[in-house]
Amino acid sequence: MNYAEGGCYCGKVQFKVPMPAAWAGHCHCTQCQRLHGAAFVTWIGFKTPDYEIIDREGMFSTFSTGYADHGFCKNCGSPFYFKYTKTSDIIGPEWLEHVYFARPNFTTDPGIEPTHNIFYKTHAQWIENIFNLPKGDR
Repeated sequence: MNYAEGGCYCGKVQFKVPMPAAWAGHCHCTQCQRLHGAAFVTWIGFKTPDYEIIDREGMFSTFSTGYADHGFCKNCGSPFYFKYTKTSDIIGPEWLEHVYFARPNFTTDPGIEPTHNIFYKTHAQWIENIFNLPKGDR
């Protein structure tokens, strides 16, 4: 079986999830913006309960927002995981079957490219012209 693998910034927490990925997209919800300190988060979703969090030093922690459990490294603070725990009008029951990992935290290719922008209604207006800005190395 092939696995997609990754981890947090400091390397103290890793994850391993069986391929193939089922979904990839950019989430523009205000919750993702605030939790990651970014305009949006690119998530890769896997429809499997067989993922593994490798946490030899007890650095992985989760907290609940009421809709999902979010996971991060207590050492470096990298947020990289979530799993829905509650359905609502916005989030359908099919989302409960997936586990999601933030795309930048993969160290191997998850084998999928983003195909969706979700919760775009709340996207950060200040990124509208991002590709028109000057591009440099610093």
